[in-house]
Amino acid sequence: ALNARGDVLRERLNALCRDAGVRLQFSGLGSLMNLHPTLQPVRSIDDVAATDQRVRDLFFFHMLEQGFYVARRGFIVLSLPLEDEHLTRFVAACKAFIDRYAGLLA
Repeated sequence: ALNARGDVLRERLNALCRDAGVRLQFSGLGSLMNLHPTLQPVRSIDDVAATDQRVRDLFFFHMLEQGFYVARRGFIVLSLPLEDEHLTRFVAACKAFIDRYAGLLA
């Protein structure tokens, strides 16, 4: 169930990024995911080596400001106590990040 929630959350986040037309995507499996500041397919570490890592720093500090802790490198792990309301707030915090930094992420 936790992995299924992670898959749904990752798809919601990726749909949010696609709809906003920003250079962001979330990859992962189940309850594990990572933010990548690129539109290119991510198949290996080489695919993200040249991306602007400052975007991950901004995301980290923005999410802290919103009350969420994610790893500074963009790594996100769901835990069992999370409920739908937490995930909805997380998606809203990600949307606020996109809205706030849309010019940088275009």
